[in-house]
Amino acid sequence: MKRVLIVGPSGSGKSTLAVALHEASGAPVVELDALNWQPGWQALAKEQLEAKVSLQTRGESWLLVGNYFNVTTACVWARADTLIWLDFPLWLCLWRVLTRSWRRWWRRELLWGTNVERFWPQLCLWDPERSLLAWTYRMHPRYRAQLPALLDGAAGRHLRVIRLGGPAALRGWLAELSQG
Repeated sequence: MKRVLIVGPSGSGKSTLAVALHEASGAPVVELDALNWQPGWQALAKEQLEAKVSLQTRGESWLLVGNYFNVTTACVWARADTLIWLDFPLWLCLWRVLTRSWRRWWRRELLWGTNVERFWPQLCLWDPERSLLAWTYRMHPRYRAQLPALLDGAAGRHLRVIRLGGPAALRGWLAELSQG
């Protein structure tokens, strides 16, 4: 497990898992959101993001955090050896997104260097472009449908897949990992 993709819906704990794996292995963490989001919540063009991702994953080991399948399947998956899929229940992801958004907004936490969380737009449940709650609700079933197809295709067939269905499964897997 040297070149690892960590995927899952918003609020599933991808970044938290990456920190734990980094502490255990020393592998650098590459956050796709940090590469993508520019000041004022402006996203990079696909080609620019691909170039940044390719550059950040040239090393012998890395932990790539995030989905961005339209970018990563072409430029990174062939070099990865493991994919960890945090396939957590929708209700849990929604709760985590809501509480995390509130905390970040309340504390005015900087995200990816320049942006701050906007809490009230999260409540615009009809607009996935403004609300991460709406985005999570919309994308959760899509990931469940899309990811197996990607893994069965040429881009993902070689990957060792670790699919974890909730926090208890994740804790158990981490415990096994630390023992052996």
